[in-house]
This record gives sequence, C-alpha cells and structure tokens, in this order.
Amino acid sequence: MNEDGRGAGESILSPLFHGLKTGILFQEIPGLCKLVSSSLRIYGGVKVVKRLFWGLSVIVLSVAMGLAYGCCAKKPVVMSEKPAEAAVVVQETMPQETAVVEAQQKEEPAVPAGPTEIEIFELEKIYFDFDMAELKAEAREMLKKKAEWLKANPEYSLLIEGNCDERGTMAYNLALGERRAGAAMKYLVDLGVPAEKISTVSYGEEKPFDAGHDEEAWAKNRRDDFTLTGVKP
Repeated sequence: MNEDGRGAGESILSPLFHGLKTGILFQEIPGLCKLVSSSLRIYGGVKVVKRLFWGLSVIVLSVAMGLAYGCCAKKPVVMSEKPAEAAVVVQETMPQETAVVEAQQKEEPAVPAGPTEIEIFELEKIYFDFDMAELKAEAREMLKKKAEWLKANPEYSLLIEGNCDERGTMAYNLALGERRAGAAMKYLVDLGVPAEKISTVSYGEEKPFDAGHDEEAWAKNRRDDFTLTGVKP
C-alpha cells in the first residue's frame, strides 16, 4: 500500500516537476486532475492525499513565480525608449547644424568678378599735352599693348575717339581731336594692325571726362578713347 501510494504520488507530481522545468504549468493541469481522480479511485490512502496537497502548493507557488516573471519581462520595454530619445536628439540638432552652415555661407563675402580683357582695353586711354597731337612716351607704350591685343584678336575692330578740353573754338577743337585720333591710328598701323580694322572720330570738347574748369580737369579731357567693335562675348 505504501509503495502504491508513493507510486501514485510520484505519478501526480511528475507533471508538476515537468511544468516547473518547462514553465508551461497551465497545460499540465488538466492531465494532473485526471491523474489524481484515477489514483484516488484505484489507490486511495492518506499519503496520496498529502502528496496531492503538496503538489497543489507547488502549483500555486509556480503560478506566483510565473506572474512575477511576467512582470519582470516587461522591463526591457523601458530600455527600448532610449534609442527613440537618441533619434529625437539627432533630429533636433539637424536644423541647428543646417543653420550654422547657412550662417557660414552668408558670412563669406562674394568675390567680385574682375574686369574682362575687353573692359581693360577700353578703359586704358592715352593723353596729350595742351594744343598738341604728338604721342608722348607713355602713350606709345600703351598703343603697343593695344596693337598686340588687336593682332591676337582679329575678329575685333577699333574705333579711336579724339577729345579736347574746353579751351578754343568748337571748330578748332574738332580738328584737334581728329589729329589726335589720327596719330594713334597711324602708330597702330605701323605696328602691324590692319588699317581697315581701325576708324576714327573727333568729338572735340563735346564729351569731357571731367566736367571741371581747371588744369586737372582739362588734362583728363585731352585724350583718345578706344572702343572695340565687332563680336563681343
């Protein structure tokens, strides 16, 4: 009888230990109930009942441990919030970095474009002494540079504009301006620039560079201007 009761108890507790090891207690309970019922009918006895109560206590304890384990299993959810916070920080810093880059770009001053070869050519003038049409030394040096450029760029033609200061009559100054433009043209042709590429005009005193009425202004107005004609970029 004792051996039978012990065998029945071991048969009852076997599912309990299996459930405790595997963690699937609730799946073993229906089988346990059937086993208890059949064991009581067959074996009976106090030891079996005691073992039954001891097994039920183990079940209750195991269920409590399972609930506690389930609560602890939720903790990793809190840990998953950290990457989200990091992502938020990255998103918040991106506009700031963009603003810094934009500010640096605004602080960098734009580099102004320098004058082109054509603009330099036309800005460089030659000057004459009072009531004179002879080329000075600096004028000849300037005309040499212009001759080299014209020969290197044959697609351009040149207009030479003779000018005078306000002193003298209008007719006299028109004639003087023509002589000044002609002197520059002759020198360029002597340097190898085709004559058909050059034309002249005199404005006399009609186009002063400086509107003043003193020697400083008059010196700026006794000049030849150079304008390129033809294809310009």
